[in-house]
Formats: sequence, C-alpha cells, structure tokens
Amino acid sequence: MLHRDPILREDLQRVSNLWLIAPSARVDEALAALPFDPPKPSLEKRSGIVTAMRIPVPDDIHWDLELTDVLKQARVERGLVRGKSKDNNLTTCERFDAKQNRWRCSGAGSVGQGEQEIVTSARTCIEVFFGKSHDTTRITFTDLPKSKKLRLRAGWTLASLRRKRSAPGKVSWRVVLGGKELDKRTFPTKDQWHLFDFDTAFAPDKHDLTIEVEASSPDKTEFCFNGWLEK
Repeated sequence: MLHRDPILREDLQRVSNLWLIAPSARVDEALAALPFDPPKPSLEKRSGIVTAMRIPVPDDIHWDLELTDVLKQARVERGLVRGKSKDNNLTTCERFDAKQNRWRCSGAGSVGQGEQEIVTSARTCIEVFFGKSHDTTRITFTDLPKSKKLRLRAGWTLASLRRKRSAPGKVSWRVVLGGKELDKRTFPTKDQWHLFDFDTAFAPDKHDLTIEVEASSPDKTEFCFNGWLEK
C-alpha cells in the first residue's frame, strides 16, 4: 500500500513491516512522522540521494478490532426512503460473498471491503455502492465487545467525485453505538478522509454499532468508511 501523506495508526493495521523511502537528507524527519517509535531497520539501502528502509511495525500499535473483520456478521439493509419511515422501507441484503468480503444486494448495490484512493493514498475501507434506486444503506455491527475507544474514518471515494463532478448531490450519515447517537452530519463534497474519535466506555459489554448512510443522488455515488476498536 502506497502512502504519500502522513501515516496514521490504522493505516498499519495488517502491516508487520513498513518500507520507508525518503531523501537521505530527510530520513530523520520521515522517521519522526511515523505513529510509533521506530526500532532499528531490519534492512537499509542507500542509492544516491534516496534511502530505503524496512522497519518492523510493533504489535502494540495495532487496534484490537477492525470493522472489516466483522462485516460478515453485520446486518445490511437498504431501500428508497426519501422522507418515509426507514424501518418500513428498508430490506435486508441476504447474499454474502465470502471470497470478496462483500454483501451483494438487489438493484446493483453492495457493501463490502475494498481499496479506494482517497487523499492521494490507498485506503482499506468498507465501500457503500448505492445503485440507482436506493438512497439509504444501514449497516449494523452486532454484539461488539466492550471497548474504550472507537475511531472512524469516512469520506467520498475519489472515483465517485470524478464521475459526479457536475451534480454530486449530498451524502450524510448517522452513527449510533449502544443506542446512543455519536455523530450525524453531511459530508463536504471533496476528497477528504475524515477522522472521528469517540469514547465508548459508556457502552455495555455487548452492543451494536449502526452506521446509516444516505445519498440524495444515489446513482454512481460511492462512500467509504472503516472503524477500529480499542479495548
């Protein structure tokens, strides 16, 4: 995975070794930007003015749970709401593609793990493809374990922004954890990987996390998010 902007803790969730390539004169600056105190590189090579280093990533930097890991157990619902009651106008997606870690829904929609370019870097995220005829998608992660912190990242995909440049519409979400609303907002129509941190100590030992996303112009609209829990 290639990153051109600052690396955050969640970017290294499944990474055991990190290749860092930097101008030799700025190696110390590049090392200082990492989200952990880097150990001695296991391999280092210098070619002219460029230095490449393979750096072990410590285990304790990894989050205890990533939402992509429990997507199969989630409940995915979608429908055309437009001001009507959501509970009466959402249908449950029944087919899960285990090979692709993706829920396949009617009307060309899906919710699944993918790689998307957001803010010049590849992001592992849960992609929400609305399709033409459904403006609301609700993903409920059930029976999550007790935790003290939830981090969410979210935003439009760059591909969707490019396709819908002339008339993108609006994308909004609502986040509810253990029955408590954590966030509700409309996302700006720009290439941005938004970051949200929430204290989750209030939640019971087993609880649900619901992320409900709405698009005013669902055709060709793609939204990405991911989340991590710290116990």
